[in-house]
Amino acid sequence: MKAKIAIVGRVNAGKSTLLNALTGQDVAIVSPQRGTTTDPVRRAYELLDYGAVTFIDTAGIDDNSELGKQRMQKTARAVEESDLVLFVASKSGLDSFENNYINALEQPFIVVYAPYDVEQLLTQIRETLMSEVLMPPPFYGEKLASGDTVLLVCPIDSEAPAGRLILPQVQAIRAALDIHATAVVVQVDEVEAAIERCKPRLVVTDSQAFAEVKPLVSTGVALTSFSILLAHQKALPNVYEQGLKAVDSLKRGDRVLIIEHCSHGVSCEDIGRVKIPNLLSARLGFEVSFDIIAGRDPLPADLTAYSFAVQCGGCMVERTPIVRRIVKCQRAGLPITNYGMLLKQLL
Repeated sequence: MKAKIAIVGRVNAGKSTLLNALTGQDVAIVSPQRGTTTDPVRRAYELLDYGAVTFIDTAGIDDNSELGKQRMQKTARAVEESDLVLFVASKSGLDSFENNYINALEQPFIVVYAPYDVEQLLTQIRETLMSEVLMPPPFYGEKLASGDTVLLVCPIDSEAPAGRLILPQVQAIRAALDIHATAVVVQVDEVEAAIERCKPRLVVTDSQAFAEVKPLVSTGVALTSFSILLAHQKALPNVYEQGLKAVDSLKRGDRVLIIEHCSHGVSCEDIGRVKIPNLLSARLGFEVSFDIIAGRDPLPADLTAYSFAVQCGGCMVERTPIVRRIVKCQRAGLPITNYGMLLKQLL
């Protein structure tokens, strides 16, 4: 996954100039005219000895133009989803307004003063991203070690993209290779024979197939799902587990918030929009209402209007925006869990 790095500062502080310098390309328009950057400008970049990152050039945090409020809202949204903030200081140095803004940040930041050494700054960015604060735990945690075999159950249904695997399945294969474990990939009807043949230490299934796979897994073989592994790597699993307790307390007329971190086409087998609502209604014996938040759309301002929230695994984003949404739900007293944990309980 790509770490997101927001470039923030006052109007005309040199944010776009910094983006161009870091990427070595004329990505953003540079002009002395105030408010040149309106919508956030995103640029993918391969950071040496780290991997892919996305730089986000934003509008000035003191933009008082006619559209300034809307621009600053988009800046705030870009900062919220970022893992690291590069704060471009004014030419005269940080003033009280800038210091107050920096002190309110919830993620690591680097203050950039001109003139700057691009290579040194890139090194500082890489070191910050690789710190314990931002590096996620291993994909498998302690469930898998070098020399082990993991069996990955990947159903090919209408939700499976043509010609490729979904991202959590790809991540699971790569994570196994990284620790020198062996990954065996099968469909549901091949699970029993594969377990007998390869004697896996761990079986990982798509959440939707949990009920089918569980009876096929031998005693002594651990079973989990891709979504649950993502919950432990990218989220706050203890909060999710606590949130599950609220399922059977839901009442007729309650509202449930479904939180997705990507945008996608919807089919009759969609997990968040079809399967979870149907399974939850069947469990409760009555219907509750559902609202959907997708992609970069912000959470509703009034979370107290909801009784329960369910968040996707977050395979398309880094840990930071997932945890931020969890924390917002916590502050509002809203129980929250994730797709995989809920499906395991409902199926």
